[in-house]
Amino acid sequence: MPLPQSQKTATYLDIAVFRLLDTCVNLQEDMGGYIRTASLEAVPGIVSVFRWLMKRDVRVILYSELSPSDTELIMERLGWKSGPKELITDIRYPTESGNPIQAMVNDLGLASGRHLVTLGDTAEFLNWSWAAGVKLNIGATYGSTSFRELGNHPHHTLLDNVLGLPDYLVSTVIVQEPLPIVSRSPVMGVSRMQQLRLRLPFF
Repeated sequence: MPLPQSQKTATYLDIAVFRLLDTCVNLQEDMGGYIRTASLEAVPGIVSVFRWLMKRDVRVILYSELSPSDTELIMERLGWKSGPKELITDIRYPTESGNPIQAMVNDLGLASGRHLVTLGDTAEFLNWSWAAGVKLNIGATYGSTSFRELGNHPHHTLLDNVLGLPDYLVSTVIVQEPLPIVSRSPVMGVSRMQQLRLRLPFF
């Protein structure tokens, strides 16, 4: 049941972090060393979710345990790109600190992890996200780990389909709907571009 508007806290959601393998991409089992020829497909619905987030000014970051070269090969095969104006803003990799989610928070200059939502399918990913204090730590049970196993680790909810993410966010937080493109004159002192970027609290 959706929370009443009055019970949703006013914090902006800026970033959604997804584990690449099994959460976003299905790679043929035991073929990690043969990515160029291995069977590979995007998780059904994942691109639609990326678009949904982008329209709401939420940056998508992928976390990959693979090498940068293998990750880029997967991106190339799927026709995905990363960059400020792409569906995927950035790709991050394991860090020496041991917690890549906390490293993202630090690298991006965020005061805390409360501006992040994370979606991953391993216990390790859930534990990292929880330790980093993310606003929503979501487990993906359609990936490599069972519902029962993920349920034993800290999380806010578990999803059996990535297409459930938008509905969960809408039912739990205040979602900023995409602003329409208008041709009206700018508000005094505020440019047209600034008007289009004005944001309501996400949660």
